[in-house]
Amino acid sequence: MKDVDWKSFVAELLDKLILTQGELAERLGSAQQTVSNWKNGSRKPGRYAIRKLLPLASEAGLNLKKYGIEEYEHKPSEIQKISEGKEAGLSTLINLYKKMPADKKRQIVEFAKFQNL
Repeated sequence: MKDVDWKSFVAELLDKLILTQGELAERLGSAQQTVSNWKNGSRKPGRYAIRKLLPLASEAGLNLKKYGIEEYEHKPSEIQKISEGKEAGLSTLINLYKKMPADKKRQIVEFAKFQNL
């Protein structure tokens, strides 16, 4: 993904998802200024951000090849598989949770609170 047109990519992603830069930043766990930098072309997203951007782009129906992204297949995480009923059992979820780093555990707890689980 060397020659990706991140400037146009981010602009179209914001348009397709009908999000502000701040809203996209919140979904990605980054700052609004970071998204602004991508959109104006002064910076490019790092690996962590790209891992979060590509599933959003896929869901939004963006043509990734148009931006120089040749290969990407959205693969659901283990947590997503469980939540969609593709994996059995609460015990599997508990085991995955135990293996997670503390910051990821906090994200899960915040997500559960948000979902009123």
